[in-house]
Amino acid sequence: MELNGRHLFKAQIIIEDIANFTRNLGTFLKSGDSLPRALSLLEQRMQTQRMKRLLKKLQHDVNRGSSLSEAISKHRVYFSPMYIQTVKAGEMNGVLGTALSHLAHKIGKEYLRTATLRGIMTYPVVMAAISILVIAFLLFKIIPTFGKMFEDMGVKLPLPTRIVLEMSKILVEYWWGFLIFIALYSFAIYVFMTRPCRIRPVMDRMILKLPIIGDILLKNLVSRSLNILGILLKSGVDVIAAVRTLQDVIDNSVIAAELDLVLTHLEQGNNLSDSMKHATVFPLNIIVLAVKEAERDDDLGQKLMESSSSYERIVDETVLAVSHLIEPLMVVCLGGAIGIVVMAMFFPMFEMINLVKDDKQIPAQIKKVSVQRQKMDISDTVSEASSDTKRREPNDVK
Repeated sequence: MELNGRHLFKAQIIIEDIANFTRNLGTFLKSGDSLPRALSLLEQRMQTQRMKRLLKKLQHDVNRGSSLSEAISKHRVYFSPMYIQTVKAGEMNGVLGTALSHLAHKIGKEYLRTATLRGIMTYPVVMAAISILVIAFLLFKIIPTFGKMFEDMGVKLPLPTRIVLEMSKILVEYWWGFLIFIALYSFAIYVFMTRPCRIRPVMDRMILKLPIIGDILLKNLVSRSLNILGILLKSGVDVIAAVRTLQDVIDNSVIAAELDLVLTHLEQGNNLSDSMKHATVFPLNIIVLAVKEAERDDDLGQKLMESSSSYERIVDETVLAVSHLIEPLMVVCLGGAIGIVVMAMFFPMFEMINLVKDDKQIPAQIKKVSVQRQKMDISDTVSEASSDTKRREPNDVK
């Protein structure tokens, strides 16, 4: 089962059940059970009602004479073109049980990797969500109160505080606009992941050029491509049909465009290694040389699966290393963002404290000024009295 973008949300619902179904069916068939009996036994063992209903439909079609590939092709939500093509090739070459075992191994690895990535990303996502909620609460509830207090006191506000207060005003006045933006953004992401659109190639290329993340995604896509090709070739699918099937299931338009170049050269009569040289996504020094050697040994499918496994180990190690860096980095960045908002409110508080200190010195200054004024008043009084005495003395003499 391939988790391509169009069926990602629906397929993830039962991916583990599909993996168990594929593994057990392959085991029954390799043990010598017939397909109808194997499906009946699996239907009895399934614990989930959704899988029971699916197996009953498959049983019904198989009992009426359809092959397994024809039966599962009616349920493309759960079975990708790669899955169907592999089953069809296994039926044609009489190795259906082996083909199903390869598919089960692939699905199981993808499920484990998805679960691992989900676990690694849970902590940063939770931290980011909590920080965003805390900042939104501060801007929506707490900051407006401080803003009114600063305005009433007439305190001169520094630039960081003015920026935070302006952000708070915008959030309070236009909160509905933010909700609409979040809803539209979520809808755009859903459409982008589930439906083909004109900007998809541009976005896919931009994502692959992102630092660190883009390299991890590219290596993961290359690993999946090699694994799919290996399983198809191992099951008996010819090279051109295998590459075309890979184009249908790979969830990246950049890789799909590169595979167009490979197909063009394959149709011109070139072998796979020479054709892959024209696709820039396949590293020449690793993959192409391995494919060329496998073509000489007539073991192309197995070699591609081994190359995929080596790439998977590289991806897993890189993801683990990045996850160890993300956790402290998220703590520092998100804690810093909250700290900036809080400190922006404390800057005016420091100014108010300085004003209070200045107010405590005012009474002493007033007392000093009043004493000086009293001395000046006394001296003025004395001078006036002496001048009056001088004016009176001539009158007394007369």
